[in-house]
Amino acid sequence: MEQCTTVIPVGKNRDDRPDMRDLHCVVVRQQAAHWERLGLELGLRDYEIDNISKDNEHNPNRSVTCCTEMFREWLKNDTSATWNKLDQAIRNITLTTGPVTTVTEEEQAIHRVSENLRGNYSRPFFLKPHTDPTSNGLQFSIPAATPLVTATGDIIMKGLYYQISTSDYADHAKEAHDLPGLITELGNLGALTLVKGSPGIGKTTLCRSLGHQWARKLILPKVKLMIVLLLRKPKVQKIQNLYQLIHYCYGEGPEFEEHSRHAARALADTNGQDVVLVFDGLDEISEESPVFSFIQKLIGIEEQTLANCKVIITSRPIALETSNLFLNIAADNFARVKVMGITKSSRQKYFQTAFQNADIKVQQLTQCLHENEKLNELCCIPFVMKMVAEMFRENDTLSANLADLFDKYIAHVVSRFISKTGHSSNMHYDTLQKLPKEYIDNLLQLAKMAFEALGSDKIIFSLRYLQQYCPAVETQPAEQIGLDLLNISSSANSECALDYNCIEFMHLSVQEFMAAYYIASQDITNQEEILRSIFFIERYFNTCVMYYYIKLSRGQCLDLDRFPFEQPSIFYALFGWVATPRIDQRILKSNLNV
Repeated sequence: MEQCTTVIPVGKNRDDRPDMRDLHCVVVRQQAAHWERLGLELGLRDYEIDNISKDNEHNPNRSVTCCTEMFREWLKNDTSATWNKLDQAIRNITLTTGPVTTVTEEEQAIHRVSENLRGNYSRPFFLKPHTDPTSNGLQFSIPAATPLVTATGDIIMKGLYYQISTSDYADHAKEAHDLPGLITELGNLGALTLVKGSPGIGKTTLCRSLGHQWARKLILPKVKLMIVLLLRKPKVQKIQNLYQLIHYCYGEGPEFEEHSRHAARALADTNGQDVVLVFDGLDEISEESPVFSFIQKLIGIEEQTLANCKVIITSRPIALETSNLFLNIAADNFARVKVMGITKSSRQKYFQTAFQNADIKVQQLTQCLHENEKLNELCCIPFVMKMVAEMFRENDTLSANLADLFDKYIAHVVSRFISKTGHSSNMHYDTLQKLPKEYIDNLLQLAKMAFEALGSDKIIFSLRYLQQYCPAVETQPAEQIGLDLLNISSSANSECALDYNCIEFMHLSVQEFMAAYYIASQDITNQEEILRSIFFIERYFNTCVMYYYIKLSRGQCLDLDRFPFEQPSIFYALFGWVATPRIDQRILKSNLNV
């Protein structure tokens, strides 16, 4: 590959120490596009790169400023810094990025968006949100720091493996055991890639990993722009054109409007060449939302937008099978990826870390899982794996099924909150049924919110919305049992952020379980009214809600044959899958592993 020319100025020796004036004149603008890679090559640490990026997040001349600050940090830290060392570092990154070339004005507009996103995606917080207990702004809702918190991110990211096929029922699917392997098997991405997987299996982790590794320039070197969109976010659901897409990536300030329009035009002019759009959570939006129509245009259901763009969509399996989005697309026009979850070796590594290398404890858990086949299979799901480890650490036993595990885990979280806030010291409740009535009544406020939020497609919500159900949050937060089940960003502390959507349950499965807990707590008449209302709403998360409801009812639930199902009630009595007219038994059976 062509090498870059030397950066050593005339009159300077290779062993001379650079100064900021020469660096700014000779190197900064030439290397600004690659400042993060160059900084890492020069020995800066990830957190130093992250701090520089964060400090200049909304700087319109961001890449040049970041490059300047990076060099300043390098000279401060490296007492042996020389022109020779810098020259070699630039040559090293040129091997992966190629020599710097002059870009057109239109390309610069896209480049600004790309640099802004690379700065965001390369930050550790993007890859592992909600893993830092100090990041939670509401002081009463900080989860206890445990080895489970600090161990999770890298093990899950590196431990996921995937199956790739050209049809949903292919006999011979290829496997990939890391993200670069997945990209290789997909042939550097086709026009459309559908990623499916059970709840909590790692679909969002895959999307975040794609964005993070692209930002670090570790994968897809030819992709000039990757946008990762979490469809559960209310602002994302309102996107209906290219301008709104770019404006969302830039930020909402009026100073970004002109840049957004320019970049949107440039994107349309190139038809999305070398652009990848990632939409995570198709099952979490309704088909009436504006972003759903936008996705339809991207993949050619209506008049196609960005014909050269690569699109990745993730979802739970049942949504991909029944959505109108793919009914008119030929089966051989897109690739399919199934996220298989955590490999057994990575699971063992996680248990070792969680139990601080206590081999006897790990062996006991491994033996118990071997005897509980169903729970053992479900431990491929990262969130289930974490719950199993934490609950086994507490009482050396395993739950009988997934619903029982959620019941005991949430009771454990509530017990910890009760002790932490001084309600009752050293009290531990094994199940939600054993909670005192005053705590149950308090928890049901949160459960009602979980249920009604799901009914209106709310997975991320505002502090004001939470206060409607839990008034104690505003005046006496220590009185609101269950707040440790939520992730609340620091912006929730600001009075002006009451309506900012910054709160969600620690996992969507927790919200689904709490919704089922609310239904099961009602009398039979109310249960029937609630169930009839949700059966006529085609919501993909209803499947899990029904499973948890049946298990929580312990056989005392309503006779499901009385409801307008299209399929035999055995599926619902055993697994809780809600039928729609387009679901057949083959699809149901393929999803029963949840």
